[in-house]
Amino acid sequence: MKRQVDKALVLVGGSGTRLRPFTYSITKQLLPIANKPVLFYILEKVRALGVREIGLVVSAPHAKETIRIVGDGSRWDARFTYLVQEEPRGLADTVRISREFLGSSSFLMVLGDNVYGFDFAGIVADFLAHPCDGLLVTQRVEEPTRYGIVVVQPDGSVKSVVEKPSEALSDLALLGIYIFSPEIHRVMDSISPSDRGELELTNAVMGVIKAGRMVRHFSGEHPQGPRVHRRGLPHSEGHPGSLRLHWSGDFH
Repeated sequence: MKRQVDKALVLVGGSGTRLRPFTYSITKQLLPIANKPVLFYILEKVRALGVREIGLVVSAPHAKETIRIVGDGSRWDARFTYLVQEEPRGLADTVRISREFLGSSSFLMVLGDNVYGFDFAGIVADFLAHPCDGLLVTQRVEEPTRYGIVVVQPDGSVKSVVEKPSEALSDLALLGIYIFSPEIHRVMDSISPSDRGELELTNAVMGVIKAGRMVRHFSGEHPQGPRVHRRGLPHSEGHPGSLRLHWSGDFH
């Protein structure tokens, strides 16, 4: 069977405490940029790939309001499945609770609190062109210890992934876009909570690597990759969980 990416998982959880008072009534993913919620830009880019089956992971306190605002997907000619994360247990937990929805599909996973000024077609094409079980989109940063960091081999394969390392092991930071094959599900039951009590996606990725599977990275410096700059809202820059704007060229 020809490999394809036919489902997407978009994360819409998080209380956005660093963006208060703006997020008292809505999640940070629904904050408007140019009169449109941040999340809507991502949904448009996912649909541009031809992906119609989209899972939206929402936090329990904001689930009802998010469903009311976003709807069932018909606005984008898509089918939305809402997956409620009862507690903020980490990014790997969002994959764990989505296992039934994802099934045996390879899937695109996107953090819903970013605006990306590039489409995702090149990322998906790279995943399909090079056999692997994970593709991590990265960008070079000046302060690696503030982000999830990817250490790569000369051939572009991922050697390790570390969440906020104490020393700069690499300057390639995770950008919040991933593609995984169903292999990611095999390691979910074997990872343990981190010191902050969360199931870290970085640990899940390391589980895939330790199982002998190939994980690659797709960098902003890739010839067909995103040309991006990292920016933050006032008082939020540098926090991986805060709303970040990424763009290249003109923003329409």
